[in-house]
Amino acid sequence: MQKKYIGIVSGLLAFVILTSGCIYLDSFTAPNKNYGVNDTSYNTVANVSTKTFSAHGVSFKYPYNWRVDTGKNPDGSDMISAYEEVAFKATAFNIQIMNDTDISEQTVIEGMQKSIIPGGNKTASYTIIIDNQTAYEDVYVVNNPNFSKLMRFTLIYFVKDGKSYLITLQASDKGFDKEKAKFGIILNSLKVQ
Repeated sequence: MQKKYIGIVSGLLAFVILTSGCIYLDSFTAPNKNYGVNDTSYNTVANVSTKTFSAHGVSFKYPYNWRVDTGKNPDGSDMISAYEEVAFKATAFNIQIMNDTDISEQTVIEGMQKSIIPGGNKTASYTIIIDNQTAYEDVYVVNNPNFSKLMRFTLIYFVKDGKSYLITLQASDKGFDKEKAKFGIILNSLKVQ
C-alpha cells in the first residue's frame, strides 16, 4: 500500500515546492548561474529493462521496476510522476506541463532562473538538451526539516509550442549520482508533441 502513494507524495511535494511559495522569485540574480555549460552527465544510461509511458502529450521510457502516476494540479496543469517502487526511497522524476500561451518563453526562463528553494542551496546551473530542445537546469541541495535526509533536486525547464515543461528529479544527495543513469533513461527518451 505504501508503494502506491510514494509517487503521489513525490508529485505533491514537487507541486507544493514549486507552486505554494516554497520556491519564490527573488529580485536578485540566482547564484552559480552558468547556463553556458552543457550537462552531459545523464548520457550514461542504465542497462535495465524499461517500460514506455505515453499520454498528456509526452512519452518516455522508464525503468521497469518504477511506477508512473498522473494527475492534474489545482491550476489545471498536467503532472506525471515516475518513481522507484521502494517505500520511502524518494527517488523520482516529475514533469509538470503548463499551458503558457500568454507568457513569453523568456519570462518563464527568467522566472525559473531566479527561483529559490528555502532550505536549499543552488549548487550548479547548466543547459541540457531535451528532445532536441535547449532546456535549463538548476541543481539544489536541500536541508529541510520536512526531509529525513539531505536531498538533491534538479529542476529542468523549457518552453515548446506554447507550453512550459518543468521537470523535477529528486533523490537523496548521497545517492543522486548513482541514480543519474536511471534518470538518463527518462531524459534521453523524453519526447513532447
